[in-house]
Amino acid sequence: MSCDCLSTVPKNIIANRKAQGIEIVGTPHIEFKNYFKGDFYYDAVAIDVRYSVTYLKRNGELGTKKVKRPLIPRYCPFCGTKYIPDDRG
Repeated sequence: MSCDCLSTVPKNIIANRKAQGIEIVGTPHIEFKNYFKGDFYYDAVAIDVRYSVTYLKRNGELGTKKVKRPLIPRYCPFCGTKYIPDDRG
């Protein structure tokens, strides 16, 4: 139930930039992970979201904590293929 965007999109990005006269060193990276939901594993594109959380420490000072969480869309952000089946029938 997965698509082939992870192999085609980086190549298309490079080809498009070369056509514009822009040279790219390396390959654009898109992360692809297996996730578990319910009774099955599914493949999904994961986009890491980084943000900071400010909180009050016990001594009364403000602290900052950096957090990184994967954003796992239900659909491929490139072609729209659905990754996560509905729980309902």
